[in-house]
Amino acid sequence: MKIVIAACPEIPVPPIKYGGTERQADIIARGLVAKGHDVLLLSGPGSTCPVTKIMTKAPTMSAEWEHISWLRSNKGWDCLLDMTAQHLPSQAIGLPDGSKTLALMLGDPHKKYAHDSVRNRVYCSKVFAEFNGCINHPVLPNIPTDCPQDVPLGDGSGKYCLYIGAIRPEKGVHLAASTCRRLGVPLKVAGPIHPRFAAYWNSFKDEVEYLGEIGGERWALMGNATCLMFPSLWCDAGPLVVKESLLCGTPVLACPNGGVIEDVDETNGMLVDPDDLNTGLFKMTHMSWDRRAIQEAAVAKANPIKHLFELETLLSRVVRGETW
Repeated sequence: MKIVIAACPEIPVPPIKYGGTERQADIIARGLVAKGHDVLLLSGPGSTCPVTKIMTKAPTMSAEWEHISWLRSNKGWDCLLDMTAQHLPSQAIGLPDGSKTLALMLGDPHKKYAHDSVRNRVYCSKVFAEFNGCINHPVLPNIPTDCPQDVPLGDGSGKYCLYIGAIRPEKGVHLAASTCRRLGVPLKVAGPIHPRFAAYWNSFKDEVEYLGEIGGERWALMGNATCLMFPSLWCDAGPLVVKESLLCGTPVLACPNGGVIEDVDETNGMLVDPDDLNTGLFKMTHMSWDRRAIQEAAVAKANPIKHLFELETLLSRVVRGETW
């Protein structure tokens, strides 16, 4: 198949630092090429994914219209894999209704962008599909890495808790900070801070160690952590950081919102309500975790070969004219 992959232009593919969707776009593009497909990647400036690509002029969300312009002018592709934030290519406003597009729905629980008008939606977790009332739509879980077996096993020797992700109220970072402060456990925080959340960050930044935005060093940080904290207060569709932590053998303490429900159980962490984070963290830090068993289960679940096969099947269904 001749497949076009459209990624959000704000972050290059793969990301220079931490980036979930863009890292997946890189894994998928390379994987589809390895399977013999003709792949073109539409991405933001600075992308280094080793496939044929066309990059936008600026790293902005509005540059997604450059993707649309190219797609309107070039008709020789069989199917488009839409991984953009606004999903313009998968809506009638972007391309004609007959265009063969497949849209990966990887977030946006508040429907800030168009959702219901996006064609051929594929969700990254059953929980997120149900949250949107789309239980009959296909589900394709996020894939954290193309080499899960190569992730080093951590031993938790750093004796700290870790949060990695965007720093904003919906992520519950403040809850992780206050919980760790009460129990006297160091908390390391890594991730981007948007200017509009500066006041939020300032309200608890003195309680944590801020690492800035990180990239490849995430494996060592996760492996050395006592646990990953993920107290998200909204339906986080299918958090990659949770899957990555488990690949390191590091257990996860999370609130039961979104796709994390499908990854965390009593064998690899705890799911607790926000009001129970203190109790949860106390138990987590006083329990003996079989980190190798956690890693082995995560490796078996994060199967890139299976992921690409299922994606290829979905793309083929769209090419044949199937819609949902």
